[in-house]
Amino acid sequence: MNILYIVGNGLDIQYGLKTKYSDFYEYQLPIYKEKNSNENYSNIIYDNILIDQDTNWENWSDLELALGELTKNPEVDEEEFMVALDEVNEDLNNYLSIVQNKFDLTGKTIDIQKNVKEIYSQIPDGSKERVLQFIQSFSIATDYINILTLNYTNILDQLIEKEKNKEYKSFRSHNYGCFIKNVEHIHGTLDFSLILGVNDENQISEKYKSSNKKYLIKEKMNIQARDNRHFKNFNLIDWADLVIIFGTSVGATDGYLWKKIADNSIKKNMPIIIHCYKENFDSIKKIPRQLGILYECIEDNFIEKSGIEDETKIKILKNNIIPLISKKIFEIKEDSK
Repeated sequence: MNILYIVGNGLDIQYGLKTKYSDFYEYQLPIYKEKNSNENYSNIIYDNILIDQDTNWENWSDLELALGELTKNPEVDEEEFMVALDEVNEDLNNYLSIVQNKFDLTGKTIDIQKNVKEIYSQIPDGSKERVLQFIQSFSIATDYINILTLNYTNILDQLIEKEKNKEYKSFRSHNYGCFIKNVEHIHGTLDFSLILGVNDENQISEKYKSSNKKYLIKEKMNIQARDNRHFKNFNLIDWADLVIIFGTSVGATDGYLWKKIADNSIKKNMPIIIHCYKENFDSIKKIPRQLGILYECIEDNFIEKSGIEDETKIKILKNNIIPLISKKIFEIKEDSK
């Protein structure tokens, strides 16, 4: 059985990294103001988004959507925008590199066995039978865990590297083992082709040249990277028998990924476990209506972002989605050695 994790910025935040958009904003804004004042430097993206816009954004996808909307502004020159985007990309890379390098991994590991066990134990009781029937349909054999990350940082990579090639007990209650494999970066790393962009042409100006559009749309940029990441991403999704999504808002700028996962779920009747962090969940879970609305919002958001519109397919997909609220995965522990 192939288990696929899709992890986003919520995991880095869980580890204590300052990787929210608001963290980058607070770091970059004074730098830009100083350069703008002392060096007569300007950047049309920063002028329109970093300074002039409301920055109470929760997710990086909010910034990406704002970038797409800026391309539709007739007062923004296309070539000036593309140069400015390169500069933003470089600034983001520099900031995240500082954050990454500050994180001390000495003596830190992940309890993979605990994580494997919790794949099933964290599932709400009302969904356990549904998942149990599905996993029992697979032959008794070795399980493999693959990880696709939306993050550019390498903290998870380094932690997982310590645990590879070790055999863990499967959560499926058989005598075959479970192995964790590589971390693959969906949109590049700090060392190679960090991608910041949108999902499709509908999210940018239709007037932009094709030669520029291919460096604004994520799927096309992945192909342009020429490192086979596009094929790796889709192959891992195709091979998956269970998908677990964690630490991402399931944003509109990654719609092509959610569509691929949704299609696979509908085809295989595959469960999709979606983790969602809710700060006040202890209060919400006490109120049936509020709890029900929260579950439905998670399901509806994924369906909307996947672009699935056929009612029969939506019904299958909704039945396959299992929301989990305010749980943790791949928790760090101090090495006892």
